[in-house]
Amino acid sequence: MLHPTTATKLVVILLCYLTSFALSDNAAGAAAGRGAVAVGPYQIEQCAAQNLTVGRALMAMRENILQAIRYIDAMPTPGAETEIYEAFFHGVNSSKVRGVLVSALRGGPTYHTRHAKTPVAFICVLYGNPAMVQETADCKGTSPMTAWHTPDSHFIFLCQSFLFQAQEPKREDCAEYSRRRKRLSGSKIQITQTMLLLHELMHLMLGEASFEHEVYTINEVVRLGPAKSAINAANYAYFVG
Repeated sequence: MLHPTTATKLVVILLCYLTSFALSDNAAGAAAGRGAVAVGPYQIEQCAAQNLTVGRALMAMRENILQAIRYIDAMPTPGAETEIYEAFFHGVNSSKVRGVLVSALRGGPTYHTRHAKTPVAFICVLYGNPAMVQETADCKGTSPMTAWHTPDSHFIFLCQSFLFQAQEPKREDCAEYSRRRKRLSGSKIQITQTMLLLHELMHLMLGEASFEHEVYTINEVVRLGPAKSAINAANYAYFVG
């Protein structure tokens, strides 16, 4: 019989492999330009020649969300969740998680109402833009950021470093922690474009409570109780893929 900790690690690795096989190659039909470009229910702003790069990542993210919803729909009735689901949302009714994901897929915030009719905007921070002095400082500071959501807004900012990340996790990024007996931090998975977009979009969907006592690594995520896992952005990002 497997030790519970070992079983949890195997479940996490299995989920990572499953999601890495389910990667989408969809491309966005977004032309280059500095104005707003629509990608599904979202907008891309100020990304100029990088509209296509961001658009592809958004389309891949949406495909992953859709697959996660289908996975939940294929599970037994709420209250009889699978082991993979339970690894990230232990004790959380699947209908609640599904509702958040459906809202994210449609581009409409679940908890925010102030900007309910405003499209979620993914904004590239172009260094040298006089209108983005503070955002540029956040991207290039002593603790540089790659992407972030401004609480109580419909904005998600993308630093230039975001554009140089891989679009999707690689399968070897999932297994190396187990093979080398390192902690399952998920650090290599977290910094891919789709995971960064997912993480920040989940913050927007879940509201300000998702920033309180936030945890990021897989080790921390799988130890959260029901109340916290239901509002922790990383739980959704890892589950979706």
